[in-house]
Amino acid sequence: MNSFYKNKLENFYSFGKYFDGINFLPVLITLCSFKFYGYVFGFIFLIPFIYFNINKIILSIRNINFEKKLVLIYFLYLIFQSIHGAYTLKDIRIILYWVTFFSICLLIYLYNNYKISKDIQYKKFSENLIFRSSIIYFLIYFMMNIISYIIYKNEYQIQDLFWVGGSTAFIVSSLFLYILYKKWSEINFKVYSKYSLLIILYTFMVLLNESRLGQIYLILFISFSLLKGIKIKKIVNIFLIITLCFYSYSFGSKFIYFIESNLNNNITIPKPKTFLSETKNNLQNFKSIKNDPDSGDGKRLTELLIGLKAYQNSTLLEKIIGNGWYSSRITIANTRNNFIDKYKLEKNGYIKKEINHLQGIVSLLLDTGAIGIIYTSVLFLLLLRKIIMCKSLFLNKFFYLALIMINFLCLFIGYPWINTVFILMILPGGIFLLEKDFI
Repeated sequence: MNSFYKNKLENFYSFGKYFDGINFLPVLITLCSFKFYGYVFGFIFLIPFIYFNINKIILSIRNINFEKKLVLIYFLYLIFQSIHGAYTLKDIRIILYWVTFFSICLLIYLYNNYKISKDIQYKKFSENLIFRSSIIYFLIYFMMNIISYIIYKNEYQIQDLFWVGGSTAFIVSSLFLYILYKKWSEINFKVYSKYSLLIILYTFMVLLNESRLGQIYLILFISFSLLKGIKIKKIVNIFLIITLCFYSYSFGSKFIYFIESNLNNNITIPKPKTFLSETKNNLQNFKSIKNDPDSGDGKRLTELLIGLKAYQNSTLLEKIIGNGWYSSRITIANTRNNFIDKYKLEKNGYIKKEINHLQGIVSLLLDTGAIGIIYTSVLFLLLLRKIIMCKSLFLNKFFYLALIMINFLCLFIGYPWINTVFILMILPGGIFLLEKDFI
């Protein structure tokens, strides 16, 4: 590549004089849930950005503290495990995808911390850019729902090829609601503001995708906004916002019922629902896990037990370092099939498969062993410690803690490891909190 074209590409990807080199944030967030034949591809667009900023990243390694070194070693361990997994399955594709994936996550992490240490304005600008990017993300999500309705006559089938969907798709909620809460509280939760429209959009997305995780996020946001409103004596504003959320949910449910009734004349469509009725229904479903093992949550619990059984059956070395990244989806097959036979689960809809989709926590345990579980937990605890020790109001810290802990619990209900945003949010010094008091 001659110097002319290289300079053109460098200007295209760095936008130095306009965006000061942080244009990776919108790419990272807005594209994190797209698929390309089963793989998330958004991070690929970050490769040129990494290439043109590699010198800054190398400089950042020379000056990182002990905490950042722990994160550096963590990513190197995941890269090693990717090579290990490729060796276990004799599948070079694991190296091609996951080594690249973890390398880019590491380099973005290092670059982000380099900018924080060198640029005073970076944190504030980054926060605004993250907020706008999270809004664009949910608008894209909404567009994917519409496209799915047009092609498949439902809102979710597009997830099979083009969109991650499920709990992983709502992980960006932590970034969105954290900054929304902060910005809205700064103007005393003024109802006549753009933030009202944003919470309506988010409420509708939770309803449209029937996301229980999104509903938990929304309940959390409403609860802490109420407490904040009481503290700053803006109770009327908060009650209006709560009413807005509930009414948006009910009206949206009726609207969706009307659309689906016209699109699917031969299918029974569930009746419209309210936010409170849906919350009550979800709580009842959660309480009935033991009595209804065939429910979605019951099956998650069963798959977790199968994963623990596979870990018990592994060798001592495998218990310590695992079988290698992305290998457990195949190596667990024998244990899972024996478990199905032992408890006669085929009659309950369980199917024996050679390739299995595991929960994130199960894959972490089997792929990386005790070292991976302990290491990940230590880094997450360091992030929690940073939040607890920050110079912020107790109520704000409690809200931040709740958001990030819900994110971490996504490991038990889905496979968020394919999401760069998830990984960079659960690490200390990641992209979840950019205020100076957290650094």
